[in-house]
Amino acid sequence: MPAWTSGYVADVSYTFGYDPELNSLRIPFAFISEGFVPPRIETACELGFGQGLSINVHAAANPVAWYGTDFNPTQVAFARGLAAASGAELTLSDDSFAEYAQRSDLPMFDLITLHGVWSWVTPENRNILVDFIRRRLNVGGVVMISYNTMVGWAALMPVRELMVEHAAVMSAPGDGTLTRVDRALGFAERLMTLNPVFGRANPVVGERVKAMRERGGNYLAHEYFNTEWHATSFAEMSRDLSSAKLSYACTASHLDRIDGLQLTPEQMGLLSEIPDRGFRETVRDMLVNTSFRRDYWVRGAVRLQPSEQLAALDPILLMLVMPPEDVSYTVVGALGEARLNEALYRPLVALLGDHRPRSIRDIRLAPELAGFETGQIVQALTMLVGKHDVMPVHDDAVTLALRPQTSRLNAHVLDQARKHGSLTVLASPVTGTGVRLDRVTQLCVLAVTEGCETAEAVSRFVLSFTDASCTESDPVSEEVIALAQSFLTQRVPALRALGVLG
Repeated sequence: MPAWTSGYVADVSYTFGYDPELNSLRIPFAFISEGFVPPRIETACELGFGQGLSINVHAAANPVAWYGTDFNPTQVAFARGLAAASGAELTLSDDSFAEYAQRSDLPMFDLITLHGVWSWVTPENRNILVDFIRRRLNVGGVVMISYNTMVGWAALMPVRELMVEHAAVMSAPGDGTLTRVDRALGFAERLMTLNPVFGRANPVVGERVKAMRERGGNYLAHEYFNTEWHATSFAEMSRDLSSAKLSYACTASHLDRIDGLQLTPEQMGLLSEIPDRGFRETVRDMLVNTSFRRDYWVRGAVRLQPSEQLAALDPILLMLVMPPEDVSYTVVGALGEARLNEALYRPLVALLGDHRPRSIRDIRLAPELAGFETGQIVQALTMLVGKHDVMPVHDDAVTLALRPQTSRLNAHVLDQARKHGSLTVLASPVTGTGVRLDRVTQLCVLAVTEGCETAEAVSRFVLSFTDASCTESDPVSEEVIALAQSFLTQRVPALRALGVLG
């Protein structure tokens, strides 16, 4: 393994993942809901951006100057290709964290993000990251950091160690990483079929091992097989970040903020007896068996007075980003599946069903919701934002200014869809975020942009790229045409509202 990797897997491509929690436009709603003054974000930095899909989408779809580094030059080259396509304000490098921390040409940042980094780098690099944050984050600035937590990983940590050891000592010298991963996982699966006492004492382990196979070798190589692998507690993270003058603000996952979805009344009662916020998070992780945290930390938290909180929430613009008929009225939390109160949620979704941006004030004062209290409506909006059915949006002037660069990025991604389906998001200048679309749906979007107006025309366009045996004279099945018609009547209005279709 080359020295520059510091034990991190570099010979297997990282996944083309997209992470909406890194979008700066999500932060005000989260901060104000938790009673904090939100930051004004003009400069941002992503440390360890992988293939660069998230940072490119967020740079193209937000009025924010983004910077970032990733040690893998192949990934940086790919990310720069996306940046060149959009023309967004984006500065990318392949510096190591140590090299990046020593640069003198970087600005101060209002937002620094680390997703999929902290748990997989050396202790030395974690110290460098904290020092970088201490020196480069503005007062009032935010850090979004995600990491594996000890509570949820405790039972699986010995299995991970077993697989890494198998890959190291049971592989032939010429075996590639994916081969070693596959054989190590196969060994773990075989071990679990023998009903070991460890598996009986930790019954969740067998199911977790089975689930690994579905994630694919590239994901498993990066998730489990790096030399460095560290699961931490909230308390340890708090101690590490305290030297950068950071304090915990709130979770970046909106669903995690809804106690009724995650905790029993008795559990909420226990937490209410704990005055220390940090210890309360530690106990909460035990109650819900948290395995992965996505958190916002702030340098200089300023509290809103209760009388100020609603006034700060009211101007935030929200929009339904999917067809109303596709909204599910169930949601899954730590307690299992929960049914939403349809007496509230159905008129709320109907109100937002025209995909027009509305302020929270206009939503809560709408006649359709007259029978519900403000707190109920705000929590329902939090739930819908957490489910990614509803999203915060830019005002019209910002959207108009951003549209040219998101259009260029989307044209590049759609052109790639002609050949493969690796890139699964388009950038929305309205929400500042990525819109997840599989390859077939992207090809449907491309068909519409190229003038296809009927379901049959869209179907034939898509099949020309996905079915080599299909000729122009072949009939198109009614099932395929029905799917295309559903796209035209249901998806197109939402995609136009999101600005990913003209």
